[in-house]
Amino acid sequence: MTRSVFPFLLFFSAALFAQDVVRTDLAYLVPQTVYVGDRAALVIPLSGAAGNAELPLPPETEDVVFHRARVESRGGEGRVFIEFTAYAPGLLAFPPVEVPTGFLTGLRVEIASILERGNEGRVLSDPAPPLAAPGTGLFIYGTAACLLLGLFFFLGGTRWFRSHFRTVLGAWKRRRLIGGMLSLTRRLRREMLKNPAPPDSESYGKLFDFLSVEFRSFLALYTGLACRAMTAPELGMIALPPEVPAPGGLVRRWDERRYGALGVKREELLDMLEEIRLFAGTLEKAERMRELKAGHTDAAAAQAAAVRATGEGGRL
Repeated sequence: MTRSVFPFLLFFSAALFAQDVVRTDLAYLVPQTVYVGDRAALVIPLSGAAGNAELPLPPETEDVVFHRARVESRGGEGRVFIEFTAYAPGLLAFPPVEVPTGFLTGLRVEIASILERGNEGRVLSDPAPPLAAPGTGLFIYGTAACLLLGLFFFLGGTRWFRSHFRTVLGAWKRRRLIGGMLSLTRRLRREMLKNPAPPDSESYGKLFDFLSVEFRSFLALYTGLACRAMTAPELGMIALPPEVPAPGGLVRRWDERRYGALGVKREELLDMLEEIRLFAGTLEKAERMRELKAGHTDAAAAQAAAVRATGEGGRL
């Protein structure tokens, strides 16, 4: 049965090809550019329908290997498909392709290579341009322009920012230093009132010495001067707000009590704590007034700048 059907199919295919004309001049490649090692197809149009049938594979060579050969009809038009893989670049000539009506000869295809011949031999070809979504270039250049504009404004405001930040940071450090001294005096005063020491105790003298050293350290951190090594007259020359008591008079009075023949009494230590508290409290109020004046000055400067800008815009 199989032997009787095969001659009939061969005869039927031959009849179909006999009615159609093979247009080798209209042959094309799929894909259009074929590189060495790629699997591709050579499509040869026919002038009419030719049915569907498998064709014998052409013989393989060192430059090309054939995978499949067939004829198909779609939409009333027939085409011959020859699937192959080429292994040599350049113009490649196909061996004769057997069809029921004979052989297709003179088939040639151009095989490209990822290597292009240059002055220094074969080199890699230029890479293909990357695929990008629409608007990608506008987004990239717009982002770069925004960054440059932001950098320009940042550099323009760096001088003002540094001076303003330095002022704010210095005020915060001074406020924190004053708060620490007030907290120390309150804690010591509370402990002394809660647990009074015996009249003959030496703890008053030691605490008096400790407070004297701490006060000098406080002045050194506040003013940035070497107040620990200064004498009382030198401490009196330190520039402080006018409403703050002169530290030189306080230190002179404390030194007289420290080195006096009668020693330090409990009442004198409490007086010293009160004097330190008043000094730090007055200094804290002076700091608040200075910050308030600085805020008013900045606001006035900003308002004046806005007025100048408005006037210049009106003249323009």
